[in-house]
Amino acid sequence: MNFSANRKALRFLLVDDDQMQHLISERLFTQCHAAIELTCATSVDEALEQLKVETFDLVITDLNMPEKTGWDLLQQLQQQNANIPVIVVSSSLDERDTQRSTRYDSVLSYIPKPLDLPRVSNVLQQLQASTTLYAA
Repeated sequence: MNFSANRKALRFLLVDDDQMQHLISERLFTQCHAAIELTCATSVDEALEQLKVETFDLVITDLNMPEKTGWDLLQQLQQQNANIPVIVVSSSLDERDTQRSTRYDSVLSYIPKPLDLPRVSNVLQQLQASTTLYAA
């Protein structure tokens, strides 16, 4: 996928307790779109704090984390009427998780782990087609 380099940098918030996943995600998202600023949070509480002080174009959250889960984050965003698109990523193969994610208006996509370039590229293409994130 080739997005124009002159487009504004997109600000993504990645929420995942696995710091190795942060590195993998950063590499994949920047391969798809060079102008991405990825901020990483290792917990739901850290993500919520980041969302209070910064503006993001997209949240990418894992579901299974200690203490609070991605479901807790989605619930909080819904209660706050946060108008921010979310991509759910998870190693869960349970179809109920995929179905549950569709109950949240903010969830644009559910991507199973491990993330790979074709899946990430496909989701970003869907975002480009369905949102104004990529407006010049």
